[in-house]
This record gives sequence, structure tokens and C-alpha cells, in this order.
Amino acid sequence: MGLLEAEIAESLPFGRVGRDPDKGGIAPHTLVDHLVVAAVSNWGATAVAAALAVLAGRPEILHAPCLERAVLEAAAQQSLIDGISGHVAPSADGLPCEVHEALALLAGHLVHSTMARLRAEATV
Repeated sequence: MGLLEAEIAESLPFGRVGRDPDKGGIAPHTLVDHLVVAAVSNWGATAVAAALAVLAGRPEILHAPCLERAVLEAAAQQSLIDGISGHVAPSADGLPCEVHEALALLAGHLVHSTMARLRAEATV
């Protein structure tokens, strides 16, 4: 998000200066070549993995919904706290495990349907 540092610094309440003025604000500084914006960071990573799966022609690059559940359950078993809800639960960003599984399932369908369409177009 460093590409948007100035806009974030100006727009958000703690953009330039946080609650502790000595530590600065929340505006990011790291520049990137390609910015992926997602409401839930895990979902942005899933989108990148889905794109890589299609580009590489390897759908197995994208993780299955059952792995999404296993990761969230393992995090909860280790007492990791969901940063939004503040609870120890198999959730992320305040959303229950089932929502994250559904997104992984959707991404998998998109990968497979896109690859099938690309194969069909290649034979025409």
C-alpha cells in the first residue's frame, strides 16, 4: 500500500500520527510493483494463489477449503486471537471459518472453470 501512502496519511484519522506521536501513523511506506487490495488479507493471498494456479496451469497451487479450516482450527488451538473479534476461535478478521472455506471453494471453482475455458479456446 506504499503506493498510496500520501492518500492514506491524509484520509485516515491516524494516517500521519498515531495514538503515540513518537511512533508515527498507519500510512504504509513500502513500495510494491503490483498492489493487491482486499478487505481481508487472507482473501487477497487466495486471489494471488488462484491467479498463479491459472497462469501455471496447476490448480493444485490453490489450497483446498479443508486446508483453510485446518489452518484456522490449528491457530485457535494454539490460542491465537482473531484480531477483529478479539476471541480465540477458528476465524479470521471477525469472519467464521465457514466464510473463509466458502471463499476457498469459490476460488477453486474459478480456477477450474477458467482453465477449462482456456483449454477449450486453445483447441479452436
